[in-house]
Amino acid sequence: AKDAPFGMLPPQVRGKVAVLVGRDYAQLKTPTPAQATEQNVACKLRIADDGSLSGTVEISLKGDAALSFRKWARELPKEKEESFVADLFRSAGLVGSGRLIKDDPAGLRDNYRYTMVIDKAEKFVKFPGTGAFFLYPPGGVAAIADHVDPGIDQKIDYDVACSNGVFTESYEIELPAAMNVLSVPAALELRSSVQTYRADYALRDNTLVAQRVFADTTPTSLCSPEVSAEYSKLGGPIKEHIQEQVLYKHH
Repeated sequence: AKDAPFGMLPPQVRGKVAVLVGRDYAQLKTPTPAQATEQNVACKLRIADDGSLSGTVEISLKGDAALSFRKWARELPKEKEESFVADLFRSAGLVGSGRLIKDDPAGLRDNYRYTMVIDKAEKFVKFPGTGAFFLYPPGGVAAIADHVDPGIDQKIDYDVACSNGVFTESYEIELPAAMNVLSVPAALELRSSVQTYRADYALRDNTLVAQRVFADTTPTSLCSPEVSAEYSKLGGPIKEHIQEQVLYKHH
């Protein structure tokens, strides 16, 4: 595979039937890694008195996600790189500025890291008065929600392609002194036979800290209808929890 390093099977050829050459007809399947992807998103942010947002979002990747983002970074035009942060906020209806700092994407390696520096995103929260905001990587970059089943109740009676991995989001958000947090999402822990989700939140003086971890230990690259049902069963509550907001009053 042109985008995978030597010794790493790309996702499309995992779990496929193979025949050993030079032996009596022996059939087996190509292996599936125990952890195909490791993704960590660390958000260190500050909300100013005017409701604007600044800070950094650092994304560290290993495995499949690293290969995908290396390919994306190699193909990213220079003009798109320069407007990357502004474009992300514009797509969310906000005016923002900043820059993208990324590792050299050349070479075939199974790790990659890049950082989104936010100089300023205007009117991220509404001041003064009462309001709410989501705990979500700014711009939706590498969010856990992208890897969770939508939780729609649908009957699947056939095998589907699947994968596994560990996905983490951490937040450290400095809040203005005039901002009174009324409530934060409750801690939550969910578990199925192949997936786990844990989220914790705390308010320390004027800093909101939070961490979410979603782990998928699916051992194969082709999942049965029973496993798909497990995905859906856990996906719904996770999606609902991620959509809960931090409530505040600014005076």
